[in-house]
Amino acid sequence: MAQTAVPLGSLSCPCCFRPGAPLCEDFTPFDMALKVAGMRSLLKAHSLAAYLVPSGDAHSSEYVSEADKRREWLTGFTGSAGTALVTADKALVWTDGRYFVQAAKQLSGTEWLLMRSHEPGVPTLEEWVRTHLPEGAVGADPRLISIDFADGWAASGCLPLRLVPGNLVDAVWKKRPPVSSNGVLPLGSSRVISGLSGHLGSSRVISGHLGTKVCEAGCSALILNALDQLCWLFNLRGSDIECNPVFLGYAVLTASPGEEEGAPLVTRARLFLRALDEEDEASNAATVRTVRRHLDSEGCGSEGGAAFVELAAYSSFGADEAALRCGADGLVMLERGTTTMAMAAALPDARRRLVDTSPVEALKARKNEAEVAGLVSAGRKDAAALCSYFAWLEAQMVAGEPVTE
Repeated sequence: MAQTAVPLGSLSCPCCFRPGAPLCEDFTPFDMALKVAGMRSLLKAHSLAAYLVPSGDAHSSEYVSEADKRREWLTGFTGSAGTALVTADKALVWTDGRYFVQAAKQLSGTEWLLMRSHEPGVPTLEEWVRTHLPEGAVGADPRLISIDFADGWAASGCLPLRLVPGNLVDAVWKKRPPVSSNGVLPLGSSRVISGLSGHLGSSRVISGHLGTKVCEAGCSALILNALDQLCWLFNLRGSDIECNPVFLGYAVLTASPGEEEGAPLVTRARLFLRALDEEDEASNAATVRTVRRHLDSEGCGSEGGAAFVELAAYSSFGADEAALRCGADGLVMLERGTTTMAMAAALPDARRRLVDTSPVEALKARKNEAEVAGLVSAGRKDAAALCSYFAWLEAQMVAGEPVTE
């Protein structure tokens, strides 16, 4: 559906009613009502019937950094799962049964209506949109919408999402925290994958196994944005998301046969790190030295080797950059559940090879002895914590003490 221009004279800021723009330069919402009013002003400016606010970030993460908690900031609901929808006269939040009590309490006294997913008589997001906005354009940030979600949305009978460059919540959230940019921590190269011989540094994983999987699928490139997959593949960790040992990043991997018959695959990867976006050049240089030294130990430091990893700033990644790194020909492998519409925007459909599971995810699932031991240790600690909690709970109930969430 074509987007029609909105006359500037019909727009006014909801905080000062200044005409000619949806939001004034000083717009800083101090309560929930003003946040929603700001969103509705932007709906009008973009000729949208509604705007979709998911919980995830550009990496389809369930747990996100403070700067990516857009749905939480807009609604006041702090659960890790949920989707908000703002229309000209409605504000709705869908979440699952884990959060019904919490969401009801946090949304109480606001305009936000709790939609209890999977409860009898409660429509899904798509059903609600089909019923109430059958001809309306629903906008979304393409960086936050996975290919899988977009395909499911279209299959449900809704009009295609209108992908709006720039996030509308960010335009209202004037005091949004800065995007995390913490250091990257190298791990030791003692990885062993069950069923594969020898200790595997990233070089052997990338060239000998991942590159092979990409080529066997008839592809020449793979784009990754799932943070746990990046951490595992390059044997690095980070702290850009609280309580999650991950760093913000992307990777583009290409694989091609060697120049001579029977030669090993030549695999190249470009790793985009948020830690390289610091304004302090000395900090960026230190990060490069640390990661380069680690990659050398993992066998990925030589440009003439079977696997070589280049480093780049996170901010330099985009659809055009990803397409450029993938080359002009060949199919590009994309994991449908994590790849966003923005990532694949410069790749024509004919070049996309969508897969349900990235080959990195499949390799990562084959746990080695050290990983199994870690799982057992974590399970024991978790069991001890639960036993301690249940003992406390039983004592409270026996004593007749009130217990709440």
